[in-house]
Amino acid sequence: MSTPAGKLCQYKVLPREAVNYVLSFPRVRCPPARLAALAWLLGGLLVTAPAAAQRRPLPPLLRGDPTPPKPIVVVDPSLPTGSPRRFEPRPSALERPACGARAPVCVHRGAAVPTARALELLSALELGYERLFEVLELPAPRGDEGRGGSDAVDVYLELGGPSALELRLDEPPPYRPFDSTSGACVVGSSLRGGPSRAATQCLVELALLGVDPGEPAALRRALSTQLWWALGAPGPADLQAVDAQQRAPEQGLAPRDCGSTDACEGGALLFEFLEWRYGSAAPGALGFALFSAAGSRTPAAAWQWHDEPDVFDVLRHSVGESKRAAAEMALGLAVARAFIGDRDDGTQLPSLGWAGRWGRPRIDWSIAASSLPRRVAASRPLEPYGAYYLLVSLDGPAPRPDLGFRAEWEQPAAFAWTLLSLAGDGRLLARRDVPFQQNASEVEASLVPVEDARYLLVVGTTLEGIGASHPFDPDVWPYEPRGLTVYLAHLPPP
Repeated sequence: MSTPAGKLCQYKVLPREAVNYVLSFPRVRCPPARLAALAWLLGGLLVTAPAAAQRRPLPPLLRGDPTPPKPIVVVDPSLPTGSPRRFEPRPSALERPACGARAPVCVHRGAAVPTARALELLSALELGYERLFEVLELPAPRGDEGRGGSDAVDVYLELGGPSALELRLDEPPPYRPFDSTSGACVVGSSLRGGPSRAATQCLVELALLGVDPGEPAALRRALSTQLWWALGAPGPADLQAVDAQQRAPEQGLAPRDCGSTDACEGGALLFEFLEWRYGSAAPGALGFALFSAAGSRTPAAAWQWHDEPDVFDVLRHSVGESKRAAAEMALGLAVARAFIGDRDDGTQLPSLGWAGRWGRPRIDWSIAASSLPRRVAASRPLEPYGAYYLLVSLDGPAPRPDLGFRAEWEQPAAFAWTLLSLAGDGRLLARRDVPFQQNASEVEASLVPVEDARYLLVVGTTLEGIGASHPFDPDVWPYEPRGLTVYLAHLPPP
């Protein structure tokens, strides 16, 4: 249902100038009910949220302020600018596909696949299409110029096919002003997570191919999984993905390739955090806006995508190209990951309460305050957007002496740190952010323990790429992890 410019738009007043600007943005088909999210993103609102989750005030663009230009990225010719362009043929069809009556979706049944299995997947595709593109009004997948017999979404169901979704990209025509292509999905008859989950992932990822196919496949899988969490019923496959990511929090949330299905799907934690803290529209609107704002143009003869700017360039641009603000945002993500599932305190990511104990992150070290002073080294180095956790049990009589904290890490990298005071039941009582230092390799801070605190959780993260002059780029792979040490001691009374 459309809303005239200047009227109520997602519970906020949207000026006519913002409507005209966003409607003119390349390849974004946003009805006014979703304009708030894209206008908010392009207006540069992404700033670090406080410890308690709160919605942000009216963004600059919605107040009528001038719109900042698109991110300008300086490309290093010695580094890759995108993932390889791979266009794979579709499986051969032995019979005419079964197509939906309520939505433009078709299932191509492979040899020996039961008819009931194909019809079950077709029904899931129809329902998913209605939810995503008619109810949420997200951009629908591009037509494939009849490659599957029609312009409908094509899913190939094979008896011995993959248990996880596979995406086959079609070679795009050379005349489009921005990267945009179509594709098809290939799945096996034994689907990981069931047909509804695979249908949602397939539809979202095909839609993202029409917005920005140059982004890494892992980011597409992360966003499609996050939308399934929002629209579907998370099950064992989702618990496995969250558990795999939280058991290795030092790994980044944005791998370039899906070497592991769990690693790619676990990256949905990144989009869940962004949606919860900064989203102001329907589910998926913020994620699609990030992809659309990162759209670029790749020469037809290129062997790799020109993925500049990428999604992370847009995120940095949205905080004003400030490394401090970007580090604080990454630190907010690391803090939120500490309270997923049964450790949720109602202020971080309550939408992931279904994760239960599988949402607990791995604590690198757990030590007692009575054993201080101690210096510990991280058992595993940190990748960009990874997280480090050290838990201190505040044993001993009260009043407790002040604690001194010192962290050192490998150069060149920028780390962000915070010290969390927790109650006995894990509730967050206080947060003490260590002042961010952009070009430092060590930081120091002191902490006065809160009266009712029983634990101190040290949280650290980094967002650097291969050096201080090269911001994190998901296309520069493999990532370069950083080692670190943490020193804790009791401070003498003044």
